[in-house]
Amino acid sequence: MMGDQRGIAPMCMTGNVAENWKTWSKFKNYLVATEINRKSEATQCAQLLFYIREEAFKIYTTFMFAEDEKDNK
Repeated sequence: MMGDQRGIAPMCMTGNVAENWKTWSKFKNYLVATEINRKSEATQCAQLLFYIREEAFKIYTTFMFAEDEKDNK
């Protein structure tokens, strides 16, 4: 799947996913380059969840968050 107009592609969920995450964690640079890092943590998390692909999102939905973490997920 191609990336959006800013050039970021979704995380690859095949092969060694742990290694894929290390490589894909350039997402932090994307947040800075697009100035999304200046927005709320909720907005930043929404961007992350959008780009991680459906397989990773399904895993994310199984996570349990403490009450004080719910706005930062």
